[in-house]
Amino acid sequence: MPQIMRDSAHLLLSNWILLLKIGAVLFLFSLVRWYLLGDLHLLSEEQQAERLFGTPLYWLVFLIEIPFLTAAAVACHRLFLLGPDEAGGLRPYALNGRVLRFFGWILVIALLFVLMLIVGIFISFILFSMIPPLANLPEVAIELLMLVLLLPAGVVLASWSLLLPAVALGHDHGGLKWAFDLAEGNRWTLTMMVYVIPVAGLLLLPYLPVWAFTGTDLALEWIGMLVTVFSLCMLSLSYGQLRRYMEHNKATSSSQFGETAFSSN
Repeated sequence: MPQIMRDSAHLLLSNWILLLKIGAVLFLFSLVRWYLLGDLHLLSEEQQAERLFGTPLYWLVFLIEIPFLTAAAVACHRLFLLGPDEAGGLRPYALNGRVLRFFGWILVIALLFVLMLIVGIFISFILFSMIPPLANLPEVAIELLMLVLLLPAGVVLASWSLLLPAVALGHDHGGLKWAFDLAEGNRWTLTMMVYVIPVAGLLLLPYLPVWAFTGTDLALEWIGMLVTVFSLCMLSLSYGQLRRYMEHNKATSSSQFGETAFSSN
C-alpha cells in the first residue's frame, strides 16, 4: 500500500496540468453552487436545510453536473492507467458508451451500498441503544465510530470498486462478482485506500479550525476533490497491479494470487 500511495502522489504531481484540464468544468460548477448557497457553515441547521431545499436552481446545477463528474472520473482512470498519449487525447467530457456504462455501474454499486448502509445503521442504532455512553461521545468520535461499524460494507464497496477502472478501459468482465474475486486476499488493503482513508479524511475536514472564514465551504470542497482524485488514482493503480498479477498467474489458485498481489510493492 505505501508504494501505491507514493506512486499515486507522483502521478498527480507529474500530470497536474492535465488534471486541471479534466477538473476545470467541475471547479466552475463548484463556484456556481457556492454562489447559489453561500457558506452553509455560517448558518444554523434549520437555515441550512431551508437554503438547500429552497434553492431549486442548486439541484438543477447538480443534475447537470452529474454527466461531467462521470466523464471526468473515466478520464482520470484512463490517464492513470494508460498515460496521456494512449488515453485517446483526453477529451474528458466526451459522452460515449464507456461513460454511460461507467455511470450505470456507479448507480448499481451505490444502490447496493446504500442498502448495506441501512442494515449497518440499524445494527449501529441497536448498539448505541444498548451502550448509552456511546451516544455522549463527541460528534467527530461518533462519526469515526460509525466508520468502523460500517467497515464490512466498506470492504464490499472497495472490492466492487475495482470494476470501475476496468469499465473505464473498456474491460467489461463478469460484473461485481468478477471484481470481488479480483480483490481476493487484498480486501483490507483496498478498503484502507478506497474507503477508510478517503472517508476519514472527508469526515475530519469540517473540524479544521478554519470555519470563521468566508469561502471555507468552497475551499473544503476543492480539498475534497483532491482527496477524491487521489483515491481514484490509488484505485486505478490497484486495479492495474491486480490485473497484471492475475494475467501472469492464471495457473495459480485465487488464494495464492490474493496473498501476493501487493507484496511486490
